[in-house]
Amino acid sequence: MRECEEASAHERAEDVNQEALALIHLRFGNKDRAFEWLEKAFEARTITPFLVKLHPYFDEITSDPRFDELLKKTVRSLGAA
Repeated sequence: MRECEEASAHERAEDVNQEALALIHLRFGNKDRAFEWLEKAFEARTITPFLVKLHPYFDEITSDPRFDELLKKTVRSLGAA
């Protein structure tokens, strides 16, 4: 996992599977890092928060209040674009 994260620093955002890294961190119980990668995925628009909300693999994180905040932030940024 560490190697993937280090490699991602040298790749273009759309070439890194940020949602997969988020899911890996979530499976290892690291919600903070999962949120960091989800935020990157949302910013790069490689996945939408709505798809994450519907995907059962992310149930653990979508019930966290931070997800709602991230969702609101993402929606605001899309409106400003």
